[in-house]
Amino acid sequence: MKDINDITEQLKVSVILPNYNREETLGRAIDSVLQQTYNHIELIIVDDGSTDSSISIIKSYSDERVLLVCLNERSGACKARNVGVELATGSYIAFQDSDDEWNPDFIEHLLGTCMRQEVDIAFCRFRRHSIRRNEVKLLPDLTSKIIDYHDLIYGSVVSTQTMLGRASCFKDNPFDTNMPRLQDYELIIRLGQKFKVYHTKEVLVDIYVQNDSLSEDVRKLIPAVEHILTVHNKILSQYSDVKARLLDLLASTYLRVDQVDGNLYKEALLVKFSFRRLIKCIIFYYNPLNVKYIVSSIILKLTK
Repeated sequence: MKDINDITEQLKVSVILPNYNREETLGRAIDSVLQQTYNHIELIIVDDGSTDSSISIIKSYSDERVLLVCLNERSGACKARNVGVELATGSYIAFQDSDDEWNPDFIEHLLGTCMRQEVDIAFCRFRRHSIRRNEVKLLPDLTSKIIDYHDLIYGSVVSTQTMLGRASCFKDNPFDTNMPRLQDYELIIRLGQKFKVYHTKEVLVDIYVQNDSLSEDVRKLIPAVEHILTVHNKILSQYSDVKARLLDLLASTYLRVDQVDGNLYKEALLVKFSFRRLIKCIIFYYNPLNVKYIVSSIILKLTK
């Protein structure tokens, strides 16, 4: 691999790291950034009102590349990231989380990938460590290539801390502060429409899903999916399998919190037919005596 550090005019990379009460893991995350093989970086840590020893930990670093920004009130990770992006002076931006860890060559590899493949954004595979389930998974299951937009949004394949891209991508497209979860997925729905996105199969990140991580909060998943379906209805309507999959997710999440919304099963079925959706629709929406009605409705839909 070409040594990016040997480029005459080095490109600065700004790393944005939001933090809230992660005193136990924050040092590991900071170290993984400062120990990168590509050293022309700035690390902007945006603290979101921590009440533990996070601030003391950050201030213990004497590295001049570290900038600490403290928000006056708790605003959430999306707002914290947006503040960091506004302050970023680098040509490229990457995001780290306060409980995760990069391989030492994370920036070197992804920055080099952006330049060699002539793309705007690059992201990598990662090891997902689930503390609660005591398991490790390698994600996503993709080859190294420019990712087609459909494949990019079919599932949540890009995690915030696994991507690096041109600063303008993120400055012109901030994180949606209305998203309680799936912020990275919502962002990539927008970015994928405008920019070339490349995936490298190299595993360069360790993501640790804590018991109190957003990704473990089921109730926050419901408003997140509903927001995506509302805000991005126009583009999702062009990808029926993606929209139906989101409706499936929303319906199943309601079930996990002991609620049933039969209309979601009906909508998913009408958006994209499958026998699995048909069975669920009969169970949760239609009275079994109305099977004749549902079959005729589907036939009418498919023959339009």
